[in-house]
Amino acid sequence: MTIDRAFAPGFAEGNRDVLRSFRGEFLANDPPGYAGVSRALSGLHLTERLSEIECPTLLLAGEMDRLCPPSEAAATQARIPRARLEILRCVGHFSAIEAAEELLIASWHSLEALTRRNGLPMLGEEWAGGVPSISQNKNGMPETSIAFCFPNGRPASIVK
Repeated sequence: MTIDRAFAPGFAEGNRDVLRSFRGEFLANDPPGYAGVSRALSGLHLTERLSEIECPTLLLAGEMDRLCPPSEAAATQARIPRARLEILRCVGHFSAIEAAEELLIASWHSLEALTRRNGLPMLGEEWAGGVPSISQNKNGMPETSIAFCFPNGRPASIVK
């Protein structure tokens, strides 16, 4: 697999610096460690247990993801009782890099809907943090996060 294949067609041409940074981070992985994780994940078969997920679940898939196509995300959604699938248009496998803002907005709206359905205060009203943000890591790669805390004072959580 080439790294370019993980991104939507055309993304690489307009984002050479981002791709170069991503490639550098990817190649900085410890090869034996990466191979070990890959072997472990390839032997992990949890598909039959997806129906055990009881909480609302948001699945985000890139429309142009060639590594895990939207059809696979739809099959996953069908196995999770309370799952919702949202397809990010013109995006490949690494949506946090290609479409950080769209990914963050979709996640944010899902959290807002969840709070509304469960009678919790809306995000940004009584919640700590409550503001989604996009920042860059030390290599200039986008990182998304949402900080929030339940009104009962439980510690803040970070969704990345």
